[in-house]
Amino acid sequence: MVWRFLMTLMAVAGAGCSQSGNVLLSSDRSDDGNAADHGSDAQTREADGSRMFDTSPDSADLTQRDSAADAGACDCIPGAVETVACGACNSGTQTRECANDCTWSANVCQGEDVGYPVDIVSDDYICPPYSTPAVFFAPHPDDETIGYAATIFDHVAAGRSVFVELMTHGRATGVRTTLGDGGSDPWHPGAHTYTLTPDQIGDARIAEFKQAMASLGVTGIKISDFGDGNLTAAEVGQRVSWWIAHDPGGLSLKGTAGAQDPRIAGGTAHPDHQAVWDALVGSGFGDLRGWL
Repeated sequence: MVWRFLMTLMAVAGAGCSQSGNVLLSSDRSDDGNAADHGSDAQTREADGSRMFDTSPDSADLTQRDSAADAGACDCIPGAVETVACGACNSGTQTRECANDCTWSANVCQGEDVGYPVDIVSDDYICPPYSTPAVFFAPHPDDETIGYAATIFDHVAAGRSVFVELMTHGRATGVRTTLGDGGSDPWHPGAHTYTLTPDQIGDARIAEFKQAMASLGVTGIKISDFGDGNLTAAEVGQRVSWWIAHDPGGLSLKGTAGAQDPRIAGGTAHPDHQAVWDALVGSGFGDLRGWL
């Protein structure tokens, strides 16, 4: 076998030669393919026969290596160690070692950055490069459509990379109560008899969000699950900071307009809408826009 022959040669080089300088190498097969008469596998004997050095690796290791080599399945040299990129957009590193069966045995991916946006359908990461990215921050599902849809469409048509960041699943919506209150309205025949849990209505709103963004042709999305009704500027700021750190040039950030965007009777801004605007302004980034 190739591996056994190589291992034997390495052992001879390390062990040195006898006084006469002659070295005999045993082989596991003779010329006609039968078992050889020179002793056990991969042994090195000095010419005078006075000493014998067993340099053979563990037989199980040899069997694994030979089987892999015979099958043409060797991906690496056993014992080799290397560090490679791994994880989302190759943002992490992983140390791996070549096992005796000539395949890589990998450790856990370290330092992976899972902040990259994802494809709406496949959920695969959308990796750089991005073309003058425009990023829209929406506190709840439907804010991106009601507030930004026309601008999103324009940016897509202009050839920019367009991403939408959704901060919550919108579970705290008052619509959930309305749907099960037994009442009626002109837009819907019959009584409201739909009983939904917060998670169910949140899932429904996420599904609608994805459908809307697919219709607008955005490049990718990122869905966070911060608290609906108690979203903080610090939470939104995590995502704002991520984009600023990954700015390839030409980045612009958009969001709800805070105090200028009253959504509660009496002209008070919705606290989640305010949190988005406060995070954008607090970032100190130059290219910001707010929408009502």
